[in-house]
Amino acid sequence: MDDTRKISDEIPGKSAFLKTLGAGLIAAMGFACMSAWGVYVILAPAMPILSFIPTDQGISCLIISRFFSIVALMLCTIRPTFIQVHIKRLVFPVMVCAYLPLVIFAVLGSLHTGIPFFAICASWALCGIADIILPYAWMSILSCMPTRQIALSIAVGGILVTPLFVLLACSSLPIVSILSAIGMLLISSGGAYVLLDQIDNDIDDEDRWESTPMPISAMVSLAAHSLVYGYVAIMLCSLDLASVVIAGSFGLISSCIAAWWLRNFNKRNWDTDRSQRLTIPFVVAAVLIVPLTGDIGRTLGAALAIGAFSYVTLMEWTGVAVANAEFHLAPDLRQIHGMLARWIGFTAGAIVSFVAFYIDPVSQMSLMWISSVLVLIVVTAFAVFEGIGRNNINELLKFVVENESSEELVIDPPKNAAPFRDRCNAIIEKGNLTPRESEVFLCLAKGRNTEYIQGKLFISASTARTHILHIYRKLEINSQQQLIDLVDLRDHHE
Repeated sequence: MDDTRKISDEIPGKSAFLKTLGAGLIAAMGFACMSAWGVYVILAPAMPILSFIPTDQGISCLIISRFFSIVALMLCTIRPTFIQVHIKRLVFPVMVCAYLPLVIFAVLGSLHTGIPFFAICASWALCGIADIILPYAWMSILSCMPTRQIALSIAVGGILVTPLFVLLACSSLPIVSILSAIGMLLISSGGAYVLLDQIDNDIDDEDRWESTPMPISAMVSLAAHSLVYGYVAIMLCSLDLASVVIAGSFGLISSCIAAWWLRNFNKRNWDTDRSQRLTIPFVVAAVLIVPLTGDIGRTLGAALAIGAFSYVTLMEWTGVAVANAEFHLAPDLRQIHGMLARWIGFTAGAIVSFVAFYIDPVSQMSLMWISSVLVLIVVTAFAVFEGIGRNNINELLKFVVENESSEELVIDPPKNAAPFRDRCNAIIEKGNLTPRESEVFLCLAKGRNTEYIQGKLFISASTARTHILHIYRKLEINSQQQLIDLVDLRDHHE
């Protein structure tokens, strides 16, 4: 049997079509259109879709939409599998119906037709509920793709986001901009529906595990980053459209950096805490620039914040999707918790910015105090998250590798099983290892270290460690040497 055969190709729960180039292209374009729509919505008060009403009313609509997103996500935490079970129906026709009033009022508004403000608010409330569907759908799809394809799809999609957003924002006719934005939404939802149909045809739900909830510390850190994003996004809406486009376009730089990192280095570094550590200086600078400079400086500050958030978002999406793919996890609680933390943070920052710049404009000194508090929150939240995350990993490694003691698994080798691969297969079968664990097991049996496994299998450091821990537990051993001894059958000959 060929030792180089890719066991990952046999992983249950992966549609054959999802491994193809066509699926990768659909995923990249769908992810790009979804993200471009997300940026368009966040900056909606300055965009044609909401600029037909006063800016302060437009910001109110945006905050209302995020509030209803939070409410919907809180309800989903009660029944986390609801979206997963009904995801296709939610993508179509539920989501289309939810966005329909928004489209109608936006088009009528661009034609200078009077619309009651409460009706506009109601349409944005529905928009907030609908906005949680597509991200969940695409995370479900990406989680069923091979890990290399996940990284490439997200990287390519991330690079395409900025050109698509600029295309929407710079349209000379408001109605064209609005219809183009809706068109991107339809492209993303259509692509999601097609790939979800493939998953339904080829994947058995019994092959997937339930996902674990996102740690509270991680949610706090993500919410803190989003707090700054909401603060600068609403501040940016107080400037002209050119400033909005310039700042929004800055995401292209960070997206290219993320794509390059994913391609060359991020086999080992998909951890969200690492990404946040790299962007902390830019987030701090973005917040501190706001009270110290005029419109140009505020545009630069918003650009830095948007760039940092874009980078962290791409790395987070890749890390979560790869972890789901590696461990056959359904993106229920973790995805819901991530969106909940993001929108709570964003809404809080948006409200602070709304009050400071629109409701009761504050002095430069007050803005400095606000900026200082935001910086303190972001840095403290990240420090706590990183410390807890590292301690959990170190304690788990120490417990399993050093302290776990039990009788070693006894393997009955097959008759005439001299070849190395046959002995490995006997252990794999007896230990009931998953296909991915089997692949890691073969590397360990050959004496390969963790770094080699990461590069060979294109997985992150934490994923490789977790696979090794699962293998040790199932085989009831606590070292690589004991694993090699099992394969060499030394205990049976001595």
